[in-house]
Amino acid sequence: MKIILQKLIVLFCSVSCCNFYVAAQSYSMTAGTILTCSGIFYDSGGSAGDYGASQNITETFTSSSGACLIFTFTTFLTQNGNDYLIIYDGPDNTSPVFGTYTGSTSPGTIVSSGSSLTFNFTSSVSGNKSGWAANISCGSCGTAYLLNNNSTINACSGLYYDSGGATGLYANNENFTQTVCSDSGDCVQFFFYAMDLASDDTLKIYDGASIASPLIGKYTNKVKPPTLLSSSGCLTFNFVSNNINVDTGFNAIIKCYKCPAVPDAT
Repeated sequence: MKIILQKLIVLFCSVSCCNFYVAAQSYSMTAGTILTCSGIFYDSGGSAGDYGASQNITETFTSSSGACLIFTFTTFLTQNGNDYLIIYDGPDNTSPVFGTYTGSTSPGTIVSSGSSLTFNFTSSVSGNKSGWAANISCGSCGTAYLLNNNSTINACSGLYYDSGGATGLYANNENFTQTVCSDSGDCVQFFFYAMDLASDDTLKIYDGASIASPLIGKYTNKVKPPTLLSSSGCLTFNFVSNNINVDTGFNAIIKCYKCPAVPDAT
């Protein structure tokens, strides 16, 4: 009952504190895609009810302004260990995972790296709880990094682009090498959303702090690299373009995760 009352208070405050008379748009979790930069996101039970049993729902929110989405969870309660909310940093459930949440462990504030967030909720056959409420807004997407010949980048968040940035094309006759390392003591991870290189233009990625490190792969055309987690903290990128055609290049999300375990040599 306490959580349900908190949900109703959130809805009341969202209306009364903003000096308008029409209730803020609310979204109860259902399969599909929502384009918005405001409102309140609830479980399938809405502002006052419990979510349903035996659910498996995936819903994507996309920013209506081109900025990044911000979800601020004000309440959260599911059946601990049985009912789960998974949040993905992107347009579908192949995107990087922010986290898996159950019980009273709230996601807190989630900020997308791009323009979309995807939510998947599963519930068991019984033991439904009051679910969640989250305020929706849009804001800065964070730091953007461009592949060039600058010194090593130390980061565990942000967006990584070719030299053309988010909306431009890279140039002819480029030969850039750049290293990105974790700034947290973990290992840097890259998730590529897009890859579109002209024929014969290539991106090489190395597992380490230089091009002397092991080569992970060589990518061209529309072949996206898989999700890459460095083995020792850094990834190095070498991009080469010819003098004929250019294209939109690539974009990737930078994150950091615990480094892979080193196999026991004994």
